[in-house]
Amino acid sequence: MRSNDIIMGLPYNIIQWTLLQEILAGWLNVEMGTYTHFSDSLHLYSRDENTYDYRSKLAGGHDEEVPDLRLSLAESDQVFKALESATEAIALEMKPSSVHQIMQSLSIPTAYQPLIAIIAAERLRRLGFPNLSTEIIDEKTTGDLQTCAHNWNKGPRKP
Repeated sequence: MRSNDIIMGLPYNIIQWTLLQEILAGWLNVEMGTYTHFSDSLHLYSRDENTYDYRSKLAGGHDEEVPDLRLSLAESDQVFKALESATEAIALEMKPSSVHQIMQSLSIPTAYQPLIAIIAAERLRRLGFPNLSTEIIDEKTTGDLQTCAHNWNKGPRKP
């Protein structure tokens, strides 16, 4: 893995790579293997040292119960087409109620629903509705994904 910031990069990279690993395992119809992460330059900027309570999260290990994202390639294609259409619709939407409606009306497996929730939450954050964004994150995500989403919302990005 490339040089990485332990606060603003690593948690998101782990989620990204393990999601891909799980999806590919479904396509290949194999069991999940072990995810091992190597980094040649993992760092923490002094400006971020007190930004997040990363120490307790690192000590806690990983989520024990996570939804299973493994689907056959054909099923996965259908789900990702639905996610793509919903993402495009959410990106164009200006009203919070419509963003929520698109997210709620999407018919995808339960394990994939947190993914569209994160997309909807980010759209609401960018529209200037951080409280609604936080509500969706709290209602639709759990564990490490929820922690990363909350930390993303607290981060130094602009809408």
